[in-house]
Amino acid sequence: MRKGFIPVAASLAILFATGCSATPAPVAPPTALPRATVPPSTSIPSSNATIAPSPATSPTPSVAPPTPIPTTTQPPPTPVIPAGLYGTSLDLVPDPPTRGINLEFYATFANTTSAVQNFRWIVYLYRSDNPIKSYGETTATSSSIPLGAQTQKSLGYWKLPLGGPCENFTARVAWIDQNNQSAPFRRPDGTVDERAITVCAPSDLPSPTP
Repeated sequence: MRKGFIPVAASLAILFATGCSATPAPVAPPTALPRATVPPSTSIPSSNATIAPSPATSPTPSVAPPTPIPTTTQPPPTPVIPAGLYGTSLDLVPDPPTRGINLEFYATFANTTSAVQNFRWIVYLYRSDNPIKSYGETTATSSSIPLGAQTQKSLGYWKLPLGGPCENFTARVAWIDQNNQSAPFRRPDGTVDERAITVCAPSDLPSPTP
């Protein structure tokens, strides 16, 4: 045998021994496929089954329009009588007043300002049981009052018809501004320039004293 030469049978024996003792390479596990989601089967109700009604769709709430706020009507401003112009007294003709006879009014004014005062005035009549709403009135009168005191006769008249008992009234002198708004005249002591009167039928008047 030649040195360095290995017989074929010996080579095969070595290869066979090597192949049997070698550890096999690990094999990767197969990748799991994702499970498909299967929708639940829809069962068909039988003819005897009761089908619940589907809930009604709630209507969309509508927004109500805002309620308009009523505009408050402001009362007209009260006329301002010039400081230093007063009503001081009120006289009647006839006195005492009588039903069925025209009643005339004479108002006395005092002017303590520094100039002549030009204004309009009127006499309102109120029943004693309703001092807010006037029952009658005279005609509006324009007057020019110099410094000092002066008596002015009202235009027009007022009359209480015949056919009733004696009735009580209040006659009140009032200032009228350019907007036809009125305010009662005041006396120098701050009280309203007015007078209580009682109107009776002629037969109810007291007999004059001889």
